[in-house]
Amino acid sequence: MKTSTFICIVLVIFSVSACTIEPLAPSDFPYDLMLQASDLPQGYVRMGGSFPQIESAFSHIVGYDTNPEIAGGGISHQITIYPSQNLAIENFPSWENEWITNAWVEPANTHKPANTNDLSVLKCLDIQIENNPTQSCTYLQQHKNLVILVLANIDSKNMNFQQFLDMLENLDTRLPSSTVSIPTE
Repeated sequence: MKTSTFICIVLVIFSVSACTIEPLAPSDFPYDLMLQASDLPQGYVRMGGSFPQIESAFSHIVGYDTNPEIAGGGISHQITIYPSQNLAIENFPSWENEWITNAWVEPANTHKPANTNDLSVLKCLDIQIENNPTQSCTYLQQHKNLVILVLANIDSKNMNFQQFLDMLENLDTRLPSSTVSIPTE
């Protein structure tokens, strides 16, 4: 009896401590800026979201896929909020260095943000996923105090390149005209 009580206490302590390590979803994050299923062609399913730790910032990422059992149809959208626009601009090159290499090329048809002061880059790479020709694209944008990252695999089974550009346009129209506060909750 004492052993089982001890095990239960250890499990409760472990569960409580695990809950304090995992950040909770803040109620004051600007979720309306995030990618939604309605922004995507039919067939995409939300695969989850998380709040990755980013130094000096607060970040949220969501992911969607067309077929969770088959790799390749995924798209993710991450918004990182910095305390100031200057910090977002200062950190933009490190995002670019992390997500884009010299092998990636700018497509002939590209997306430009509505705000001409925003930094942005769209680069793609032709790859094969399960013998299916795929265009893997990375889009980065700095808007006010935000850095936005979109990763997408585009092929004939999930979305075409124009649908991808239309999705970027939709996301761009939601961006605020002022800086966004870092969530507190």
